[in-house]
Amino acid sequence: MISTYKRFWVLSLNTSEKDNRVQFGLPLIINIGLLILLMYAINWIEKINYNIFFLPIIILLFLILIYPVLSSAMRRINDVGKDNVYYAFALQMYKVVLGLLVVLLLIKIFFSIDLLIVDSSMLCTLFFTIMMLLVLLYALLPSNYFKQSNHHMHQ
Repeated sequence: MISTYKRFWVLSLNTSEKDNRVQFGLPLIINIGLLILLMYAINWIEKINYNIFFLPIIILLFLILIYPVLSSAMRRINDVGKDNVYYAFALQMYKVVLGLLVVLLLIKIFFSIDLLIVDSSMLCTLFFTIMMLLVLLYALLPSNYFKQSNHHMHQ
């Protein structure tokens, strides 16, 4: 367990390697726990009114905890395989939805036209939550899943 978590941090800037499900899942669970503790710390800091002093520290801690998770997700996707229709479709849909979100937010900012029923921050949170869930679901597939089945893209 310790060697897996150490490997997670050593490879935190490397997205070209491959991670198996244990190498991905165990550090993910630990870092989610640390992020929950960070959220509790944010609530405590808001209560004592030291937001300005602690805000840069909180942002830095958040980035330190989240970037290795994203890097590990990329390594896991490398292990599952990217040469399939599902990955290509998901990548295109991500670009389309992100583009629509940016256009809607720009319309709201520059023209003060609110085309959304929900608040902008809630929409952004929902978008990134859905994208993270899709990445996690893809990352939970077995190693070389698409190389062992008939899900390849036909070229």
